[in-house]
Formats: sequence, C-alpha cells, structure tokens
Amino acid sequence: MKKTEYQNFIIDQSIDVIWIVNQDFQLVYANKSYFSFMIEATGEAKKLKQSAFIKFFGEEDIQKWKAYYKKALKGDYFEIEEHFYNEKSNEIKYNQITFEPL
Repeated sequence: MKKTEYQNFIIDQSIDVIWIVNQDFQLVYANKSYFSFMIEATGEAKKLKQSAFIKFFGEEDIQKWKAYYKKALKGDYFEIEEHFYNEKSNEIKYNQITFEPL
C-alpha cells in the first residue's frame, strides 16, 4: 500500500466526520463518517462535486456556512458549536466542528 493510500485509508476509517470543500463550496473529499452522518442527520445522501450546503438550509444558514468556509479557506483555524434538530430521534443534537485549513 502506497503512503497516500495508507493515509486515505486511515482518514476514511476515522469516526471523526471529515470533509473538504473547494473555493466554490463543493464537496471535494469526505470520509465514510461524513456520509453516514449526513444521511442520519439530514436524510440527504451527499456526493462529491456537489454543493456542500444541505438542501433544507435557508439563506441565513447558507451565508453563515459560506463565512465559515471562507475563513478556513483563508487559512484560519477555528472551532464552532452547531446544533440541529434530528426529526428521526426528536432531539436537538450538538456538534463541535473544527475548521482546519489544509
């Protein structure tokens, strides 16, 4: 196994939700945990090269996430706490999200 393949394997097996977006806010990489989380949390099956935004986001949410992504794409490292209502479990879920530029 090549070094890059090994690194991708490790990231893909992580329980951490990991994803990468480009300057156009398209999803360019995500691990298995991200895809599973998105289906569980939103019911939406995300695909690479799609918009990173969730279908039911309103304009306010889109602008907020654009600002997060722009900040990270400029090289800033930061953390946020987001919450969402999960209709399946009828619960509010809280998530700590770390933005780490590559």
